[in-house]
Amino acid sequence: MSKAAAFFDIDGTLLDSTIVHFYAHLSTAEMSPRRRAWWTIRFAPWIPVLMAVDMFSRAAFNRMFYRFYKGMEAERLFHLMEETAESFALPKMFPEAKETFERHASQGHETALVTGTAEMIAAPLGRLLGASGVMAVQLEVSEGRFTGELTTPPLSGKAKAEAARAFASERGIDLSASYAYGDSMADAELLRLAGHPTAVNPSRGLLSLARREGWPVKRWTKG
Repeated sequence: MSKAAAFFDIDGTLLDSTIVHFYAHLSTAEMSPRRRAWWTIRFAPWIPVLMAVDMFSRAAFNRMFYRFYKGMEAERLFHLMEETAESFALPKMFPEAKETFERHASQGHETALVTGTAEMIAAPLGRLLGASGVMAVQLEVSEGRFTGELTTPPLSGKAKAEAARAFASERGIDLSASYAYGDSMADAELLRLAGHPTAVNPSRGLLSLARREGWPVKRWTKG
């Protein structure tokens, strides 16, 4: 009997979050309120720039965004994310996402996160959820600090589908019997790969595609 898997995007799908939220958390977690406020003021002008790049290309956005980590101490951030994943990340999870994830696990499906989020963020979350696998981007480290570059391609579009296909091949998973959940056009190829795709809180582009393809559309909220 062939196995099935359930593939989940993280930001906007499992969690009510973005990679910007995690960057802000990791950057300011150890700051005083005054320093945190000053950090926010300095970072705010970048937000419209990042949004404009994201509209053009999610992969370009990821490459640009992760350069903000340049010079930050890698080991400290790894430890900080491990220590705060339960208190910071899990409360952002949509209740319906949690129920769906747990239902797939209870049915014996492999559960995998496929995300453009950095591995140092996605891996602790995957462990907390009991995910079978985590496919995420990795940041380059030199002399203990992030260089701002990636050692893996941004997981967006076809790259997400290729990662899921490789995972399925390694685990003997039948993709036609599998499930996928995503919220943006960056997830479209992943959704096309699975026999049972679902658009969750879809962007305008993904909503239009889901309607053309006849995919189910779910609106997950924080209640």
